[in-house]
Amino acid sequence: MLLVHGFGSSFANDWRRNGWVDVLADLGRTVVGRDLLGHAGPAPGGYEGLEEHAFSSAAGLVPVDAIGFSMGGLILLRLAADDPSRFRRLVILGVGDTVTGLAEPDPARPLPDVMGTLDGTATAADPASEVFRRLVSAPRADRGALAGVLRRPQRPLTPVDLSRITNPTLLVIGEDDFAGPATRLAERLPDASLVVLPRTDHFATPSSMKAMNAALAFIEQS
Repeated sequence: MLLVHGFGSSFANDWRRNGWVDVLADLGRTVVGRDLLGHAGPAPGGYEGLEEHAFSSAAGLVPVDAIGFSMGGLILLRLAADDPSRFRRLVILGVGDTVTGLAEPDPARPLPDVMGTLDGTATAADPASEVFRRLVSAPRADRGALAGVLRRPQRPLTPVDLSRITNPTLLVIGEDDFAGPATRLAERLPDASLVVLPRTDHFATPSSMKAMNAALAFIEQS
């Protein structure tokens, strides 16, 4: 079971602290994952290989089940679009239409200015931006490294990319998540189901028992 954490966070913060690692181990799953490049200091070789680095701890175990939150979910979608044979089932938390370019952001629920938060130019006072401010201001955070992660060359997920992700995929997104909704993303994935968590925002998703229960039920299907 490969677990991929979100931007500015860590494997311990998203998965171990919220109980995922222990629960999966109790189910007999071998849990693998690591802190993403740039999240434990600068990466000497740069950040272009971030996706492959995220997958490297599971490289000898294919096909694997995988769960990713936020940027971790986007990483899994990119990896699956490039080579779906690496995976059996995918669970994508906190990824929706706006962050995949399938819809314009809702003015009432704007995307946080993450880069502005890193370089000190952000002025937004919305709750999501405040959480990112805390993440990038944590003692372990390296703002320069995190900025390098965001500035790395990236390929957007196109409709053709999404059509190649034939793995059974569960999308889990909060009703109040700035990345949502995820209806268009679910429609474009060949084998996707969608769970919407009521009264849940982006950062509450990894700690949601409803999200965990939905993910585990989906992963345990044969």
